[in-house]
Amino acid sequence: MGLRSCENINAEVLRGIEKNAHHWTRNLSDQHPSPFVPPLRPRIPQIGRLAPAYRDLQCGRMSYRKYWLAKD
Repeated sequence: MGLRSCENINAEVLRGIEKNAHHWTRNLSDQHPSPFVPPLRPRIPQIGRLAPAYRDLQCGRMSYRKYWLAKD
């Protein structure tokens, strides 16, 4: 297996988080039983407050990468 390319896709991931934040917030209580909602709420991005993973992506502490591997 050889590495053909490696690409940082942080910008695309951040854009996806921003576009879907309102869906996660709205559906949180619909998809999880009420005792689990308070611990989960800080983990999802909400308008005016960013999730830790989002902040880590923004500042570069965490990154998403796309690899293209090919059989030699």
